[in-house]
Amino acid sequence: MSNSPDIPSSEKPSPAEKISLRSSDGHWFSAVQALPRQANGAGLIVIHEAMGVNRGIVDVAQFYADQGYHVLAPQLYDRLQKDLVLDYDSSLEQRLSTIGSSGFTLPLLDIDTCIYTLKERGCQAVGIVGFCYGGTLSWLAASKLPGIGAAVIYYGSAIPDFPAAKPKCPSIAHWGRQDVLIGRNATAAIAEANPEVTMFEYDAGHAFNAHDRPEVYQAEAAQLARQRSLTFFNDTLIAG
Repeated sequence: MSNSPDIPSSEKPSPAEKISLRSSDGHWFSAVQALPRQANGAGLIVIHEAMGVNRGIVDVAQFYADQGYHVLAPQLYDRLQKDLVLDYDSSLEQRLSTIGSSGFTLPLLDIDTCIYTLKERGCQAVGIVGFCYGGTLSWLAASKLPGIGAAVIYYGSAIPDFPAAKPKCPSIAHWGRQDVLIGRNATAAIAEANPEVTMFEYDAGHAFNAHDRPEVYQAEAAQLARQRSLTFFNDTLIAG
């Protein structure tokens, strides 16, 4: 395990900072906030993968802030341990154990707090994007929480565990054809059960968007998925 990543300094194009937020059950948690220099009027919540809010997630937050979004990336593991971030060399068993301890229920309270915070701070619409563990949570948030206008899901491998959950807002999902954590039969079943959700497949494996993990990163797939995601958010969240 490692400490939280350093927050980019103010000379970065979209300076990010760590803030504290309070959920409806009284839990305090930290979130990385990235502010746009030219706001487009929309907010975005970035939900971390199994590792926690690490450098890769901060980079995603900064990317969308650079496009005009007010971004929050909540540290959902704060309910387990403050600023918990797993190293990339941690075992799959450790990652799954951490996800199991965090669960898929209480984190929704923290995501709901992020929705409220963004709207309180002037965002007219709020979207959500999540990766792996965060992909499943984004799917559940889009199914259960009011106030989300659009959702993007990257390889949410636990989605089959929640067959009754169906996104209630415009949503798209990205999958890798070689993803060993969720087979193509599972993704096909998700697509069949949710025809309103646009599904994209790529010649890539799990975590193909993780640019700081060269063993899994697939640049072509990641760049195409990011462009599709940005276009989708722009089309659904920004008033014409």
